[in-house]
Amino acid sequence: MFHFVWPFIAILIPLPWIVAYILRKFPGKEHQPDSLWVPFFDPFKEKLSQIGSTLSSGKLHALLFLGWIFLVAAAMRPQYIGEMQQISSEYRHLMLVLDVSDSMTEQDFVINGKPVSRLHMVKVLAHDFLTHRKGDAVGLVLFGEEAYVYVPLTPDVETAQKMLTEVDIGIAGSRTAMGDALALALKNMKDLPASSKVIVLLSDGYANTGQLTPDKVLEIAKKTGVKIYTIGIGAEQIPVWSFFGMTMQNPSQELDEKTLQKIASETGGMYFRAKTTDDMARIYQKLDSLEPAQSEDKTIRPVVELFYIPLIISMLFLAVGFALKGRTL
Repeated sequence: MFHFVWPFIAILIPLPWIVAYILRKFPGKEHQPDSLWVPFFDPFKEKLSQIGSTLSSGKLHALLFLGWIFLVAAAMRPQYIGEMQQISSEYRHLMLVLDVSDSMTEQDFVINGKPVSRLHMVKVLAHDFLTHRKGDAVGLVLFGEEAYVYVPLTPDVETAQKMLTEVDIGIAGSRTAMGDALALALKNMKDLPASSKVIVLLSDGYANTGQLTPDKVLEIAKKTGVKIYTIGIGAEQIPVWSFFGMTMQNPSQELDEKTLQKIASETGGMYFRAKTTDDMARIYQKLDSLEPAQSEDKTIRPVVELFYIPLIISMLFLAVGFALKGRTL
C-alpha cells in the first residue's frame, strides 16, 4: 500500500503561481542578482543555451513547475507499506556445548544400519534439531583440551548448521576441559536480556583438564540463572571379539554421570542419557519442547521510505530548468 505521511503539504503546490502573481502585482526595483562566476562552466552553459533557445518560455516554466511538484511530493514523505506480518516474541538463546575429545571417535552408535562415531551421530541429529530453532539465537562451544566459541550466538541457524557439519575430532585437543567450556558459554550469555537462556552440554567423559572445575562454574551458573541441560553420550554395552570369543564391554566407563546430573538439577535443567541413536533423537525432541519466554505476539507492517525518488527527480528538473533559463552559476 502506497501513501503519504504528510499529505497536507500538497497545499504548497500552487505557491509558485501565488508568488509570481504577487511579484507582478507589486513589482519592486529591479536589481542584478548575486552570481558566482565559474570559468570552466562556460562550455556547458553555451550548450544549455543552445538547447534553451529551442524551447519556448512556456515549456521552460513547465519544466520548473514539474521540479516544484516533485519537490513537494518528496516533502509529503511517500512510503510503501507492506502486508501485515506476525512477529512472535517467543525466543530462546540456546548454546550447544559439545565435547570433541578423542573419546568421541568411539563407534558405538548406528545410523541407517551402519556403525558411526559418537560425534558423527551428534552432528547428524543436532543438524535436524537446529532446523527447529528458526527464530532462536543459537551458538556452539567446542571443547577438548581447550574450549572456544566455534559459532557465536546468532539467529542465522543455517550458518550454524553448516559450521556444525565441519566439526571434527581433535579440533580442540584430546582431553576434556568441561568446566572451561561451560564458563565460556556462560560468559557469552550473561548480558543477554532474554529470560530464557539455555545451555545444552553434551559429553562422553569427565573433566580432566582446564583452569576451572565444573563445580566452580556451577556456582556461577546458578547466579546467572542460565538453565543447563546435560546429555551423557555413549552405549552401555558393545560386543567385542577377541581370541577367546565375543565379550560385552562398557565403552562409557569414563562418563561422569554424577557431575552431569548435578549440573542439570542445580540449574533447573534435566539430565539425559543417550545410549542409542534413538535415545538421542528422543532427547532432541524433548529439548525442542523447552518452554520459551512467553509474551504477546506483535503484528507489524514493513515500511519503505520513498521520498528520495521524487527528490532526485525534482533536483534534476530544477537544475536543468534553471540552467536553460540562463541562470549564471
